[in-house]
Amino acid sequence: MEAINIYLNFCLYHGTRLEDGKKILRERIFLPSIGERHWLGNGVYFFEREEDAKDWSLRYGSYIILEVDVVVQEERFFDLINESHRTIFYEVMERLISEAKNRGIE
Repeated sequence: MEAINIYLNFCLYHGTRLEDGKKILRERIFLPSIGERHWLGNGVYFFEREEDAKDWSLRYGSYIILEVDVVVQEERFFDLINESHRTIFYEVMERLISEAKNRGIE
């Protein structure tokens, strides 16, 4: 029997510096943010609520909020609001922290 792919559709919001937003619109590519200040590491972050994207972007001074239609296979969607997904996240995080400590990495 052939596997059935289920797709999820989302309208999400990405807040960024005005100049970066213009570049995204021009080149149609989101470049990941890199550094220590991100919740879950390097990547491109989206919000379900436009107001949350705005709150995040206020730190930039001059900013833009981009509305993005995202389509993702259900099996590739990991939702930290979902309790079972969040539990998996914390279990993996604790295991990785423990392994790092065992190797002398803080």
